[in-house]
Amino acid sequence: MVVDPNATYSYEHLSGGFWWSDEFPPDDSPDWETVGHDYLYRSLIRIRRCITLGDDSAATVPLWQQVLTDSPNWPGLCPDRHTGRIVKRLLAAERLSDRCLAQLEAESAGDP
Repeated sequence: MVVDPNATYSYEHLSGGFWWSDEFPPDDSPDWETVGHDYLYRSLIRIRRCITLGDDSAATVPLWQQVLTDSPNWPGLCPDRHTGRIVKRLLAAERLSDRCLAQLEAESAGDP
């Protein structure tokens, strides 16, 4: 994968982190099976989320180490995707996600 300067990102609720449009192959491509199998991409997003929020032990996870070794040019390793302004944006996304889930739970609690 090649870094796209125009890549967009969104919050992936199940992993709790951001993913950018240039980080993984299209889900209809044969290459998707590599990262889609067992939701590998979510593991990568979650590890990066932990690193972004200061959990240094996440950087020692074997999967992350394998990416660092075997795919050092992966767009997901770009510093601006886990340091700087993105930290505040991730925290804001988590707060919004928490509020949305709490509202959904409150609304569904009224159902018989």
